[in-house]
Order: sequence, then C-alpha cells, then structure tokens
Amino acid sequence: MADDPFIRSIRAGQNTPTTVRLVIDLKQPTHAQVFALPPVGGFKDRLVVDLYPHGMDADDPMMALLNGSLNKTLRGSPEADPAQNTTPRPGRGKNGRRPVIMLDPGHGGEDPGAVSPGGLQEKHVVLSIARETKKQLEALGYNVFMTRNEDVFIPLGVRVAKGRARRADVFVSIHADAFTSPSARGTGVYMLNTKGATSSAAKFLEQTQIMPTRSAAYRPAATATSIPPCST
Repeated sequence: MADDPFIRSIRAGQNTPTTVRLVIDLKQPTHAQVFALPPVGGFKDRLVVDLYPHGMDADDPMMALLNGSLNKTLRGSPEADPAQNTTPRPGRGKNGRRPVIMLDPGHGGEDPGAVSPGGLQEKHVVLSIARETKKQLEALGYNVFMTRNEDVFIPLGVRVAKGRARRADVFVSIHADAFTSPSARGTGVYMLNTKGATSSAAKFLEQTQIMPTRSAAYRPAATATSIPPCST
C-alpha cells in the first residue's frame, strides 16, 4: 500500500474459532472511527473503519459548513445590485414543460456515508444541501424533486426508478466524500462515460453499480444537448 497515506499493511488471521483478528499497520498517528452496518440490499454485515490524521478535529470543514461559519463569511461580502441580476429563467422544452430536475442526496438511514472527525455524517450533510438546492432551483422556475427528503435508506435501483417516473431531464446525485487532507476544498463532478470504463476499478463500479440499473429498454433520461435551454 505504497500510495496510501495512512496504511502500511493489513494482516488478518483466525484468532479463535469464532474470532477473526485484523491488524492494520499505520504510517503515522491517526484517529479512528469504527462502526458496524447491518445487512441491506446486496450488502452483508459490514465493519467500517475510517482513519483521519491527528489535528483534524480543530478544522472540520463539514462541521463548519453546517454550523454556519461559512455562511457568516458570505454574509460579510457586498451584496450584488438587484438591477444587475441577470439570472436566466428556465426555458420550456418541445413539449411545453419546464425542465425537471431530480436531486439524489446519497446514503441515508443505516448507511451514514462518510463520517467527519467530529461525528457529522454525510447523509445529513447531503440532505441539507439537496433541500437548499431544491429551494433555489424552484425559485428560478424549475420543477425539482428529491429521491429522499428524510433520513431513510433507498436502494440504487429505486433512486433510478424515481428519476424515470418523474421523467427527469437531469439527475444529480449529491455526496460529501471524505478526503485525506483537512485542507481540501471545492467540488468534484462525475459524469457517466458513454464509451465505457478505462480502469479496473472503474470497470468494477460500472458492472456492480451502473449496469444493474439498466434494462433492455434502458435509455438516459436526457443528454446534455436535449436539456431545454434557459432564456432571459
């Protein structure tokens, strides 16, 4: 594990007839969070171990975001002149309807997603983000729906079915991934490569996460060129 910032090696052995011992050799002092997840969907019982470098508790970006410290900074910025607001309104498609957007806050229920050093769970962060995003998009005139609006677990196939049922033009999955450095900022955007995966890891995800959601009659909800344009 030469490329891993924390783990030097992992060893496992049968300690007793009913106990498996897992030993993780580390490269540096870390803070560990361990929790168990019960079976759900295609997953069996899981033991999750999250490792963080020491010192992250004092600078937890996820916790700071929900506590509003970033919002205070934004409120200190000069407000834009309303007269200069040229935000485009959504145009109508060929069928005369407003564009439909399905927001998909990840994880939920027994699946917490990433867990911050302060104990903040990803499932709550992305749900808050989705609710605020929905509010802002609806103010612009879009039809917006969510795959979940409470703390429940929804299987991947059901999320896809919800998007198709609403005939969504855009399906946006929202996550708040963990990272090895507390200084990480910004966003990461992933889009499906229609030409196929280019690495072993990507191919595995494509086969286990993407392909099961497809059927013989599969077609994307929309392509980038078929989304109704916005007009002022």
